[in-house]
Amino acid sequence: MVERILELLSRHPEQLDKAGRIKLLQSLGDLAYWWLRDEVLDRLPPEFRRGVNGTWRCKPGSCAILFAQSYPHHFPALRPAFLLPLRWCAANGPDSCLPKSLIKLAEQVSTAIAQSCGKENGPGKAWHLYLDLENKPRISFPDLAEALNLSVESGWGWLAAGLLLVRSAGVSDDLELMPMPNPNVWITASWDGRTGFVPVSLLEAKIACALRYKAQILFVPESQVTEAQRYCCGDSNLRIMGLPEHTTNLGEALAPCLLELEVPPADDAKESQLQGYFQRLARRNRERAKAYYRQKLLPRIV
Repeated sequence: MVERILELLSRHPEQLDKAGRIKLLQSLGDLAYWWLRDEVLDRLPPEFRRGVNGTWRCKPGSCAILFAQSYPHHFPALRPAFLLPLRWCAANGPDSCLPKSLIKLAEQVSTAIAQSCGKENGPGKAWHLYLDLENKPRISFPDLAEALNLSVESGWGWLAAGLLLVRSAGVSDDLELMPMPNPNVWITASWDGRTGFVPVSLLEAKIACALRYKAQILFVPESQVTEAQRYCCGDSNLRIMGLPEHTTNLGEALAPCLLELEVPPADDAKESQLQGYFQRLARRNRERAKAYYRQKLLPRIV
């Protein structure tokens, strides 16, 4: 089955007939809407057409990996760069649908955060990584990922930020009180346990993907900020922000993205939701927390 999908992906979009396009969609599940080129998706029958908004609705623990093809001419039906939607869940074990390389990366992230934060956030919970798709692939995703030679290392930053964010709710199991990640804040950064964040490859394709989906902020290692800005269109609203390098202190390294990653509660949210957000914000940036208190909490008191 995987061999058949690889053969279809190796064709140029105009070489795919209707049966081939539908086969890709049915085999890849919701990944198809993230991974396949528009030239493939636009030629699907009307009943199969829909955007990615219907396949990835951010929820507590949501994160992703931004992949890019090293040799896009090998699989021209795929986009040069694409997202893999993921989610940290309190569970007994990892998602069996994930490739071993990604499970290993998730374990490394979880271990590093546990060593850095201990039981400061989320005591008693074991967090594991899962595919965040309503319709998962019908083929072996680990075999497909291996065949496509997908490198997961640049996902370290987003996975770590996502895990730290969901852990920041503490022991609460109330979904309303858990922090919600912003789907428009993206992160691509590899990690070296000896030095901290390190540069990623294929940045131009990743920037193009972020622009296509109208991401608002993309975090990259600070040494790549200037390069990333060169790849942005002049009229783009995408902000490039840097992650500190040369520090293995996770709190310091991830502080910039954690400050932007959480979505503030709606103005009509419960008092407990606003208070929870305020307390988390105060741990990240006292000045922003003071401003939030004056604007959102104080009017409720007076």
